[in-house]
Amino acid sequence: MEKQKIIELICKKLREDLEVALSAAKFAHETAIDEENIPDNKYDTISLEAAYLAEGEAKRVSEIEAAIKVYERVSLLTVDDSHAIKLHSLVDLVNQQGEKIRIFIGEEAGGVKFNYQGEPITIVTVKSPLGGALIGKGAGDVVEMSINNKITDYEIISTE
Repeated sequence: MEKQKIIELICKKLREDLEVALSAAKFAHETAIDEENIPDNKYDTISLEAAYLAEGEAKRVSEIEAAIKVYERVSLLTVDDSHAIKLHSLVDLVNQQGEKIRIFIGEEAGGVKFNYQGEPITIVTVKSPLGGALIGKGAGDVVEMSINNKITDYEIISTE
């Protein structure tokens, strides 16, 4: 099943992102506690900045771990012959210039990009404006997207 392979690719990409985030969090933590970075004066803030960075990276690690758990539990066993866009739909869109984009409607990890069969796919969550606008629509429908403060119409050319 194509969607099962996509879920596996999402999990693989998230695990790769997790490794990068864990490494960044470890590095930031080590920088924050390094004796060489003890402040000499009130303007020496490298240790403080590293601590903030470590905290942010730790949060990112938690978010990625949570997303991995969500996608590992996804069940695609329900058969639905409807072509209306819903959670776990794979959607192809095209704009007036003929530029095609492929998105996957997911619960978590919005903005994560991965390749499937040589084509880039971007995860869009139902919480995002685009994801919310797509839910319930089908092939032939048009949605508006704002990219860099420019509104562009995209036609839905297929859904799976």
